[in-house]
Amino acid sequence: MNTRVRALLAYVAWVVMVLSFVNFGWSWLHHASPVPILVSHPLLLLSIGYLLFGFYLPATFGGAGLNRVLPPPGPVVAAGRCGGRIGRLAVSGRLITVTAYADRLTLRLILISGEYTIHGSEIRSVAENGPWRRQVVIEHTAPGRASPLLLHAPPDDLRWAIFQIRRDPVDLPGAGGTDRAIRHATTFLYGAGVLLAVGLVVFGVVQVVGSSNLFFVPFVAFGLGGVYWSAREFVNYRRQN
Repeated sequence: MNTRVRALLAYVAWVVMVLSFVNFGWSWLHHASPVPILVSHPLLLLSIGYLLFGFYLPATFGGAGLNRVLPPPGPVVAAGRCGGRIGRLAVSGRLITVTAYADRLTLRLILISGEYTIHGSEIRSVAENGPWRRQVVIEHTAPGRASPLLLHAPPDDLRWAIFQIRRDPVDLPGAGGTDRAIRHATTFLYGAGVLLAVGLVVFGVVQVVGSSNLFFVPFVAFGLGGVYWSAREFVNYRRQN
């Protein structure tokens, strides 16, 4: 999908999400909603899913829309699935698909577009850690990628292949740049997320103080958590882009 279309859909999804929240709040306060809940709630879930898997998680995964052109890889040496930690994203289970080539390592996360690639020349060290030495820790210098990369319990053949990746010095292009439309949309979403969370806190406080309705205490707690998370991710994203 064209990056401009993706960015435009992100703005539309955010507007739909906000309007769905407003519709829910109106129905709660007035026992009637401008739009039927059976219509607004599915739209809300679709909007949240698109923003989460299309923008928020890819940005946490390693930079949404990072354009990096590398020489073509050689044949696959080993591949497998495992969990791990990639940047600020911790993944349990076997949701990461890891492919080891002779000169690089590529990771894909289920349901998230884009690849996380580390060239062999960017790998500084590979070590085993954790209980029974089942965790592979990769220190690297790949631009736009957090180090170290942790893989939990990869298959034995994949673990062996990772240790065998060639680390010969190679002149590589830089990280390129995050597509402008995607960068602007992601920045907007993080900033708007902060404002939305602040609005949720204010709404909850007004309800708790004004009507002594303790039902809205979780709204305040959820909003405060949203303010912290959105502000932290906004700062981290701006630093990387």
